Amino acid sequence: MTKQEEAVVLADKIARNFTNRTIVGSDRYGNNYENELAYEALLSLRLYINTIERYMQSEGMLDVNTAKTWKFQLFHDIAYPWFEYKNQLQDFKAPYVQVTDNWINEVVRRESGTITYYGPQPLLGSLIDMLQAYMLRLCRTAQLTNDQSYAEEAVNQYRLYRTELRNEISGCFHQGKGWLENDTLSPSPWSRGQGWIVHGLVHCLTLVECWPNLHDELLCYLNELLSDLVKLQTESGFWHQLIDRPNESYPDTSGSALIFEAIQISLNKNYITGEKYSIAADKAWNILKQQIDDEGFVDQACNGPGTIWEIEPWLNTKAPKGEPHGIFAMLFACRAILQ
Repeated sequence: MTKQEEAVVLADKIARNFTNRTIVGSDRYGNNYENELAYEALLSLRLYINTIERYMQSEGMLDVNTAKTWKFQLFHDIAYPWFEYKNQLQDFKAPYVQVTDNWINEVVRRESGTITYYGPQPLLGSLIDMLQAYMLRLCRTAQLTNDQSYAEEAVNQYRLYRTELRNEISGCFHQGKGWLENDTLSPSPWSRGQGWIVHGLVHCLTLVECWPNLHDELLCYLNELLSDLVKLQTESGFWHQLIDRPNESYPDTSGSALIFEAIQISLNKNYITGEKYSIAADKAWNILKQQIDDEGFVDQACNGPGTIWEIEPWLNTKAPKGEPHGIFAMLFACRAILQ
């Protein structure tokens, strides 16, 4: 089979598995982000549209006059792509922009200027998982309103996070800062954390094309991080849970799939060039497709470490089969091939 044919078959297997079972993962705040990211990926693949609509109806998300609070959308945003698919973005514009404005104005910021995670922890720290959703929402709002200031805020947050969290040796981002005593960095970069960032960057780029300076700056950041990530890919094709410590941690399908997605889309759009990227993409896809069994379960997807308070639990801890983060990550990987 061609790579495209493989992606169609695998996406269908994963989608059937996902839509036929209940995914555990929602938190006490009603944040169904694993589910909604899977639905967003399915929407982009034009699969199970009726199932997505039933879910959104159950969550009260089909009314174009209302939008969920940003506090329930820290890692995802299914409503925008849904109303985009339905050609109803202009009807949804007012509540969507209002929630975006609320996030900008209400979020707590560290002294450095980085936005902090909203959650149950008593401490307030930066978190790269959230950065990508914040950036993507602001860039969507910028395009919807033709207001450059939203895109500028998105790019500025990346600058601040890059200054605060980027490891100068590996080029990877630590998970966050402000969660540990003495305001130290989270102790290790993590694979899906890097995947989150490049997922956000590659999808933001198409939204800011009308502002060349911002587009070019984001493109430089994407090239920088992808170049560093390719160096950390193992011979198997995987990136590992603790991405800069592959000999001490297991492979991670979810992080690898999101990194692959960004590389593949970037190659498709000529954001990056060079044989090293096409080789990296082929190696990643060849191992990722082996992680889907006949029932559509995704293997080797790391469960969430949160802010990574310590690295010991993530040393040589094998990821469980069927972990929810692997579902949306692999669906996005399939979509990147079929785009």
